[in-house]
Amino acid sequence: MQNLKIISIIIAITTGLITSQLSARSIYKCSRKGEITFTNVKSEAKGCKRIKIVIPPSRPAFSKTRSEINFPKVSKKTQQKRDQSRDQLIRQELENEKKQYALVKQKLENFEITGGNQQQSQIDQFKLLSEERTMRAKNIEELQKQLDQ
Repeated sequence: MQNLKIISIIIAITTGLITSQLSARSIYKCSRKGEITFTNVKSEAKGCKRIKIVIPPSRPAFSKTRSEINFPKVSKKTQQKRDQSRDQLIRQELENEKKQYALVKQKLENFEITGGNQQQSQIDQFKLLSEERTMRAKNIEELQKQLDQ
């Protein structure tokens, strides 16, 4: 009989502690005058409905994400071949850009604005060639950065 009283006291204390812990996490949904509001203050929650909050367990810091587990792994030799192919492609693209840059530069050096009825279209063409030269120069710079990495 004595043990039963002690157990019931322990249960009451534990229930009180758990309830106070849960009330700190309680949110209430209130509907007043057609407006829906939310509060976590119990004294303001008269006539409001308590919303059950489920806090998911935290994931351990050392666990791997799904993408890390399924991420494909390749051998060092395979990766080196991929890197060499990439470098070869970049070198080829760099050479193409250098050739195009030289062509545009030559066109600009030989460009003449003769005037007359065609003057505005010639000015527009000159601007386009200048923009292309700038774009080609930037492309060459970026491709060179890729090779230098």
